[in-house]
Amino acid sequence: MNKLTSIFVNRPKQLFLVDGIGALISAIMIGVVLVHLRDLIGLNITALYFLASFPILFSILDLYFYFSPDKYSKLGLKLMATLNSFYCILSISTILFHGARITTLGWIYVIVEIVILLLLIKLEWQVGTYLKQSSQT
Repeated sequence: MNKLTSIFVNRPKQLFLVDGIGALISAIMIGVVLVHLRDLIGLNITALYFLASFPILFSILDLYFYFSPDKYSKLGLKLMATLNSFYCILSISTILFHGARITTLGWIYVIVEIVILLLLIKLEWQVGTYLKQSSQT
């Protein structure tokens, strides 16, 4: 088990805070900052608000799991990993749908966000799996 996973295995609820804060940052970046830079990235306001709505919902769900009993942590982490995976696919699909207008800066933003999400998804899945295994022993 890598060092980061072992840190969150001992404090799984902290991972909900990390995910939730990241989701809020993403929502602000997409729904506020990128809206003002829409001509530089090549996405319209509707697409940006659509993409920003998911991280807002995810941050609410992260708070729910953070304040839920510990027994829901493994389920919550697997659910958040799955939802974040869905969001990656949705982001890529949205970008491809608007592909002709997307600028290099738009692609860079989406790729960086997806790389960060993939790392978070892996971490959430590993911690959730470890919690599941440890509760069965």
